[in-house]
Amino acid sequence: MKKEKSAGAIIYYADNGIIYFLLVKSTYWGFVKGWIEKNESIINTIKREAKEEANLDNLEFLKGFEYKQHWVYRMNNEMISKDAVFYLAKISKEDASNVKISFEHVEFKWASFDNALKLLRIKDNQKMLTKAYEFVKDYE
Repeated sequence: MKKEKSAGAIIYYADNGIIYFLLVKSTYWGFVKGWIEKNESIINTIKREAKEEANLDNLEFLKGFEYKQHWVYRMNNEMISKDAVFYLAKISKEDASNVKISFEHVEFKWASFDNALKLLRIKDNQKMLTKAYEFVKDYE
């Protein structure tokens, strides 16, 4: 079975006590993520993907948050085992206004926790967002 590894980020900013999370949509709503390239660190992958997919720089990673996902899928009659790791990253409200999505996505949205939770269809992404939200509330 082929194996793939990806890294991504739950990116957020806070404004007047409300936390807004960046969601990007291709087939469904999710988070910025991409394949880890050879000899690339997780942090460098996330920085590259944030720039490529959402035109975002200046990510401030919150130490202590890491969420791992694993799933298996089929592509071209081949089974693929996929591992992804997500970190939590804060940006400024000003930087949040710079989002420009790449061709990989059809839409983006800054959403409060409740709204983001409703948009996410994958249960593990809902679980991950909930853990991130609890972490951010303690951080902020």
